[in-house]
Amino acid sequence: MTLGSCSIVLYNKRNKTILLQLRDEHAPIYSNEYGFFGGHIENKEIPLGCIKRECLEELEYQLEAPKMIFMRYIQKAPRYHFVEEYNPNKPLTQHEGQDKKWFTYQELKSEKNISKSIKERSIEIIKKLKLT
Repeated sequence: MTLGSCSIVLYNKRNKTILLQLRDEHAPIYSNEYGFFGGHIENKEIPLGCIKRECLEELEYQLEAPKMIFMRYIQKAPRYHFVEEYNPNKPLTQHEGQDKKWFTYQELKSEKNISKSIKERSIEIIKKLKLT
């Protein structure tokens, strides 16, 4: 039984962009497509602890105050979606996936290398954050 998973979307309010990961060919889902940074909740871990750990592991980025923007069930397991405004004084060093990219609303709408569900959730997040 899975404890669920967490994802983080870093955003830049000034540029009106969100950061997504280009997953590699070994990713269990959405391989070679853009998706969210994040991962599975480990034993005795709470969602906030999970997303802080995952962000450090995947981007060497210390989250300051992530906010849960929504929670959904995916295959009967909870998926917690967090957001945080990116601090440009803190560099990002990616350790998972092929690449990362900052997307505007318009770029995201026209991106072909992204699944329909990830695109829909990303657009929902952009709208909630008023980055359109």
